[in-house]
Amino acid sequence: MSFRDSISGPVARIVVGPQAEEFLIPKKILCASSTYFKAALTGQFMEGNTQKIVLDDTDAEVFRTFVAWLYQGHLKSSEISKVFTKMDDFEDHVTAMLLFADMRGVPNLLNDATTLLLDYLEKTGLARSLTIQRVYMLPDDFWRSMLVWLLFTEEIHFGSRIKSDDIHQLPKAFIVKVLQETFGIEQQDIRMHASRFSQSFFCSSFHKHGKGENCSPRALNYYDGPVTVLLPSAIVENPSKKRKTAQR
Repeated sequence: MSFRDSISGPVARIVVGPQAEEFLIPKKILCASSTYFKAALTGQFMEGNTQKIVLDDTDAEVFRTFVAWLYQGHLKSSEISKVFTKMDDFEDHVTAMLLFADMRGVPNLLNDATTLLLDYLEKTGLARSLTIQRVYMLPDDFWRSMLVWLLFTEEIHFGSRIKSDDIHQLPKAFIVKVLQETFGIEQQDIRMHASRFSQSFFCSSFHKHGKGENCSPRALNYYDGPVTVLLPSAIVENPSKKRKTAQR
């Protein structure tokens, strides 16, 4: 089904969040993108009869980004950053999109949010504790294992949270993994840049695809907001300290 075909026909009413914000979205485009919405809107339950779904536990901004993604075909960080002007809030929103995409069965959005998150972290620094917590909330499979691998590798070489009062904010499984891998490892002046991975390795490791499905273009899901750079002197002076940064 083409995109032009998906935006015609009957619409579904999606009521979102505690303020009950209402979205009217073509049924075809919802069902084509999400296994959850397809099952709800085409099944024999109340939602299928009324063509109305209530998502009172979903943040309206998360759903608004989802709707924008449906029509634009990718996540635009420039638009997201206009709403979430602080970098921490931007990161929190992108990780919230990961959880939404997983919960609602939207694999392409899950892949796009993963790409955007990794590009953001490459340009800005270590993942927030909340980001790590949310990654651990996702299903335990190879895809999540690759994300965790990237996060704890960064923590080993550049983090200091394991030695700080913030340790309680990290998942216990993550702490154990970092401590196990840190034993006997010297700090190194390296980063696990996701952009250095080949297209095929990146897609097979950090995206979820069905058999025969093509990977969405990575270039469309990049972070173009404020960035920071790792100062080499920060590593020399204190290699275990969370990276000192300067505006690029």
